[in-house]
Amino acid sequence: MDLAFRRRFAFIDLEPSLGDVWRDWVVNHRRMDLATASAIEQRLNQLNQTIAAYSRLGRALRIGHSYATPTRSMEGRNSKDWFAEVVSTELKPLLEEYWFDAPDEVELAVAQLIAGW
Repeated sequence: MDLAFRRRFAFIDLEPSLGDVWRDWVVNHRRMDLATASAIEQRLNQLNQTIAAYSRLGRALRIGHSYATPTRSMEGRNSKDWFAEVVSTELKPLLEEYWFDAPDEVELAVAQLIAGW
């Protein structure tokens, strides 16, 4: 479904909005740990570079900030555990759609997103 919508609205260029504004919002409004927010930003940016460079995917399929923005406060919750859950329940299935014929790419990307956590 995600791919269908992205192709249907391919005339609209959306850029992933990970950066200072996103980081400030998740840290100050959602109480995410700053170090974790910075790590998530860096890891998603690296993944987006890989996706953009992949000949069968490209810039239109980069992952946006909504996947890395908690819907409620992280106060009292572990930010790394939260993101690891997002990776396993939302990002991994998305990447499996992207790389349906390259499961090794999926596993590598998932491992890089949660490395050391």
